[in-house]
Amino acid sequence: MKEILEYLERERERGLKIHEEMDKLMERGEANDEQEVDWSYYEGYADGMAAAINKLQETFPPEQ
Repeated sequence: MKEILEYLERERERGLKIHEEMDKLMERGEANDEQEVDWSYYEGYADGMAAAINKLQETFPPEQ
């Protein structure tokens, strides 16, 4: 389970990083339409990974 959670966290961080990079381009007015779609996709991707992490942690709490 630990490996799965670590993978999901890496993917969440990757999604957030791409989202932030796209956000900077949009703020500067340098993003094209395709990049704006990518921005929305990676925002949702990161949110989805966070939800998956939370659900797994609720379903399979870490052993004490």
